[in-house]
Amino acid sequence: MRIPSITVAHRGFSITVPELILAPGEVLGIFGKSGSGKTSYLHKIRTLFPPTHVHYMSQFDGLFEEITIRQNIEIGLAAGGKTYAEFHDWEKQFAEILSAFEVDRHISKYPGAMSGGQRKRAEIVRSLIMNPNVLLLDEPFLGIGHLFETICTDEILKRRDGTGVTIVVSHDFDLLCSFSDRIILIDEKGVVGFMPTNDPNWKPQNVRTAWTLGIDNVIPSSALQQLTTANIANPPNGNFLAFWSSSASWEHGEQMSILVPKEKIQSIHTALRHGTLSTRVEIDVAETNEPLVLVGKGEIDPELKEQTLGIASTWTLTA
Repeated sequence: MRIPSITVAHRGFSITVPELILAPGEVLGIFGKSGSGKTSYLHKIRTLFPPTHVHYMSQFDGLFEEITIRQNIEIGLAAGGKTYAEFHDWEKQFAEILSAFEVDRHISKYPGAMSGGQRKRAEIVRSLIMNPNVLLLDEPFLGIGHLFETICTDEILKRRDGTGVTIVVSHDFDLLCSFSDRIILIDEKGVVGFMPTNDPNWKPQNVRTAWTLGIDNVIPSSALQQLTTANIANPPNGNFLAFWSSSASWEHGEQMSILVPKEKIQSIHTALRHGTLSTRVEIDVAETNEPLVLVGKGEIDPELKEQTLGIASTWTLTA
């Protein structure tokens, strides 16, 4: 399935998501901070397909208050293009999923007589029973509890056996990784990158990706002296700096970024002058006892302020 490149205007900025080719049954996750345009992107996708081929489940309550849960589900089936012959006995066909989400015991109730979690589960069941070609789920796990999170992810994974695609927005990164085939990482500047969930060795290749994933202990830096793979891997004291980069070496003054284990942050001394880019980062490899991590090429953050995180002297990097 092809989803063309989409530009979304959102809260004074715009993001562009490149063209996507989704395989039959693929589950695509979307992750990013609040306000980065994820929901607006789902709205744009919804407009690309006939109404009978796509279903969008909002993160907000979408049940009709004046009719029962049974009728809400039946309206969804009709909106999805199902004929009476196809869904007249849907309660028997989908008894298992109704029971799993405990919606069967509320099937005759009106939404106003149900709790927020019960209403959310009824919406999830309606979305899954509709089984559209394109299923868009916006924060489906909010408020349903851990048990039903597991049931919901299992039901989403069952869609892999079909031809339809599923796109899920969630703030729960670990949960997204548990069922998505790949994840789009988005920030307020646009698409940061794509993360495959089937590669245990995948690591962020730049500062922006690390920050999007919540890795905030990244220090933008540049080399005072040429650093090669060899002398980074084997410093004189026997400790070592590991790194994530395809580059074999860094020239004098070339930008890089260092990812420091948070528990080792006291091994770093940082002195920053206000209004300048003369950031000085000194790393004592001998004090860490664990590898520090060099993360690709980074950018200087002008918002950094003067601070001291510790005392160190062995390796000296500056920006």
